[in-house]
Amino acid sequence: MAIDLRGRSTGQALLDLATGRSGDLGLRPDAKGQMISVRPGNDRLVAYEIKGQYVIIDLARVN
Repeated sequence: MAIDLRGRSTGQALLDLATGRSGDLGLRPDAKGQMISVRPGNDRLVAYEIKGQYVIIDLARVN
């Protein structure tokens, strides 16, 4: 989902539907305005690359 990060450029966040809390995934559009999209699947792990390093989120551990 795209969110407004209080005056910064838009990015993607992980939203907890039960609590309404969200966390910034750190993804921003490049110079062409393009951005990778993180879409959780049926697995509990979500992984994506940012600035040459991988970020891995274990959705089962998010509370």
